Amino acid sequence: MVYDRYDVWTVAPEGSPARKLTNGRASHLEFRVVRTDNGDDEEERGIDPRKPLLLRVENLRTRNSGFYSLANLSAAQPQKLLMGLENYRVLGKAKEADVLMVTATTFHDQPDIQITDSSFRQLKKVTDANPQQSQLLWGSGELIRYRNADGVELDAALYKPENFDPSKKYPMLIYIYERLSQSLNSPAPGTSINIAYYVSNGYLVLPPDIICTTGHPGQSALKCVLAGDSGGGR
Repeated sequence: MVYDRYDVWTVAPEGSPARKLTNGRASHLEFRVVRTDNGDDEEERGIDPRKPLLLRVENLRTRNSGFYSLANLSAAQPQKLLMGLENYRVLGKAKEADVLMVTATTFHDQPDIQITDSSFRQLKKVTDANPQQSQLLWGSGELIRYRNADGVELDAALYKPENFDPSKKYPMLIYIYERLSQSLNSPAPGTSINIAYYVSNGYLVLPPDIICTTGHPGQSALKCVLAGDSGGGR
């Protein structure tokens, strides 16, 4: 079993044609197999072609994510179980029961542990990792799309203060470092910028995605900051 940028394939060692199990490329969906066996035995770590296969899916345009299920490796297409704005991850599965632990993270929502079954119809939160957050002006994040000075369409994560009022003007901090829009729903403490700190103090924070021309990193970064046209938020 192998991946390309979007899809999952089965490849036979004897050289017969590969078979694509998913069809993510057309919809910008990235499919990846979720391993729930957690076994130390090599046989347990294998994939039984007759059993359902759980897939984590992320829309690379919107950063929505969720889960699909493939009935078996001979099934035509996977079926959607859950898709949402959050960054969903599976932490593990009970060995003797249909119970899974997952997290669902956004810039505002902490990765608390939630319990569900293989249908993913209902999720029950069982932890409260950051209770003091309710006392803070934490803010929110969203994806925007714009064009750089060369007219190339780019993404950027825009972080806004709590109770943001679009009719008002706010100071904005622009943070330039490669591509960061994919981290919208996977916030992590950084060594050079603490986004939550600035947002809670009334700043907008914008880390635009940077695309580089070989040999011209500085000029490329400048063009990505000097936006030519805005495509609006998503």
